[in-house]
Amino acid sequence: MENETFESTADLETTLETADELVDVKIVNRSVLIAHLNEEFYSWYKNVSADPVNMDEVLDTPHTFLIPPVEDEEEVEDYIAENFFVIFEALLEEYIEDEELLVEALTEENFDKWIDYNFSTFVMDAASDYELGYEEDEIIAGEEEVSTESERTTAEGAQQ
Repeated sequence: MENETFESTADLETTLETADELVDVKIVNRSVLIAHLNEEFYSWYKNVSADPVNMDEVLDTPHTFLIPPVEDEEEVEDYIAENFFVIFEALLEEYIEDEELLVEALTEENFDKWIDYNFSTFVMDAASDYELGYEEDEIIAGEEEVSTESERTTAEGAQQ
């Protein structure tokens, strides 16, 4: 992005008006939790798994969760306390394929040790012209990954 210098306040106002017309930014009634695994997780993981994982990959792969609107860190901590399992599983299942090991790892104590997070109470949608959608990843045994109900129905119909 090139730095733009404005000759006058009028030029700046014109540019801002044009930008407002191009992008309809809306405030979303959610907060954002950004969580990632830390070095303690990496140390544990390399001791229990033969899978080679790059530490930078682990540390630089945050997961972003839209959560109900919160006002402060105390409310975020309350949300995490009630929902740590879902958040933690989403972070760990990317690395831990062994079901028993995953179940063993999914504790509040490990969450507190292995997860670093921050949050934002203010979320803006800069792509409000695009429909917000949800992906539902599913794998049909022996078939390719199918991401939506309609695709699954189409894939199942093709098998018959």
